Amino acid sequence: MILLAHGSRHRRAAAGINQLAAAVHRHTGRHTVAAHLSFHDHTFDHACHQLRSRGHTRATVVPLLFTNAYHHTIDVPNTVAKEDQLDITITPGLGTGPAVAELLRSQIPAGAHPILYAVGSSRPEANRSVEKLAHTIGGEPLFATRGTPTGRTLDDIRTTHHRVHILPLFVSHGLLLDQLRTHHPPTEHLSYSPPLMGKLATIVKRRLQCSSSSQAHSHN
Repeated sequence: MILLAHGSRHRRAAAGINQLAAAVHRHTGRHTVAAHLSFHDHTFDHACHQLRSRGHTRATVVPLLFTNAYHHTIDVPNTVAKEDQLDITITPGLGTGPAVAELLRSQIPAGAHPILYAVGSSRPEANRSVEKLAHTIGGEPLFATRGTPTGRTLDDIRTTHHRVHILPLFVSHGLLLDQLRTHHPPTEHLSYSPPLMGKLATIVKRRLQCSSSSQAHSHN
């Protein structure tokens, strides 16, 4: 199995993806390797070479992406299409559905107003899926690249809530998340969850199970 991440210049980003890969291996027993679309030497080609060297002829690729934006619809298929030696199946991405909502909700401290912090996309439908997820968990979205849909800043939000908690919709560490923490350091009234990393293992396992089930039905 290949976990295909976007990639980041953050020095700790790859370690977080590797942590998730290790957790997925523990949950599934499947040999799991991490790959990055950009900013890292462990590319998709490198991951495929690793699998081929171990005698694998097939691979399942799980995109570590929450929305169906450019990277999911263009980058991932184009990258995977270049591999002509492995028989590859691409699963759906992580999504913004009930499983992700449940995971995020479990991290909200009692009495805190949750803010779902995401990168943001040039595709409105991708942003809307994040907005819906934020509302599902009783909070509101904040996009690193475009602020909030209502135009309210984080400072504005903090004036109307005694305690605010930031939930990063990030698989691993990222420069944009660091920037937010630098400009808005944690205080008694502002707290942060870490990136999701290994906590996403059960969701990845579900994507794998759904993919295996679909393949079984297609051969019946």
